Amino acid sequence: MQAERVERHAAPPNNRQNDARSLCGQELKQRLARCKELAPLRLPHLNNCHCGKRNGILPKRYASLAATKTIRRNEQQEMNSKTMVLFSLCGIAAPIVFASVVVIAGMFYPGYSHSAQAISELAAVDSPVAVVQNVNSFVTGVLLIAFARALRAGINSRRESVLGPALIGFFGVTYIGYGFLPCDPGGEFVSTVGSLHNAIATCSFLSVLTGIFIVSRTLAPDPNWGRMYRLYSLITAAAGLITLVLWLTIASPAPPGVPRLIARVPAANGTLQRVFLAIVLQWIEVMAIRLFVVLRRRQEL
Repeated sequence: MQAERVERHAAPPNNRQNDARSLCGQELKQRLARCKELAPLRLPHLNNCHCGKRNGILPKRYASLAATKTIRRNEQQEMNSKTMVLFSLCGIAAPIVFASVVVIAGMFYPGYSHSAQAISELAAVDSPVAVVQNVNSFVTGVLLIAFARALRAGINSRRESVLGPALIGFFGVTYIGYGFLPCDPGGEFVSTVGSLHNAIATCSFLSVLTGIFIVSRTLAPDPNWGRMYRLYSLITAAAGLITLVLWLTIASPAPPGVPRLIARVPAANGTLQRVFLAIVLQWIEVMAIRLFVVLRRRQEL
C-alpha cells in the first residue's frame, strides 16, 4: 500500500516535468524560427533597449518600422548618388558655357578686344552686353558650386577633401557676386564698387588655386584618382600661380598708391587673364569628366 501511494504521488510530478519540457521545446522552436525570420534585422547596438528583444532581435512590432527606415535610408542614398552625378555634369558644362558666352558677347560689343580687355569689362557699367555677361557669371557660379559639392563626394574623406572643394565653391560664389559688383571702365580702381570687384576677383583667383593644390593632396591615396590626377593638379596650381603673378604685375591695373615695379603692358591684360582662366577651367573640365565616371561606378555598385 505504501508503494502504491508513493507511485501515485510521484507520477504527477513526472507528468508535469514532461509537459514543461515539451512546452520549453516548442517555445525554443518558435524562437529559433523567429530568429531566422528576423535575422536581417539584428541590431546589436540596441541590446540595452527596453523593447522586449533578446540578443539584438527586434520583436514583430518593431520589424516593419526598422524595415521601413532601411528602405527610406537606401532611397535617400540612391537619390543623393544621382544628385552628385548630376552635379558632376554641372562641372563639365560650366567652362563650356562661360567661354562660349564670353566669345559671343564680345562680338556684340563694338570695339571690344579679347587680347587687351578683361572679361569683367563685358559686364562693366558702360557695357552694352552687361546683362548677358552678368547672367553668364551667375549661371557659371551656380554650376561651379554644384561641381564643388560633387567633388567633395567624389574624393576621400580626409580633412583636406573638405577644404579644397570649399575653396573651389567660393570661386563659384564670387562669380555670382560679380553681377552685383560691376567693374569700372577699363577695370580701373575708380569707384568703391569697382575696387571691391577687383579685390574680390583677386581673392577668388587665389582661392581656386589654393583649392586645386589642396585637392591634389587627397588624390594620390584614392584608387579612383591616382597619381596622374594629383600630378596634373599640382602642375595646374603652379602654372596658374605663375600666370596670375605675371598678369597682376605686368598687365592688370594697380590700386591707387601702389607703385608698379615694372611698366604696365595694357595690351596683354586680356591675354594673360584668359590664359589664367583657361588653365583653371581646363582643370575643372578634366576633373569633372573623371568625377562623373567615378560617381557612376559607385552608383552601379
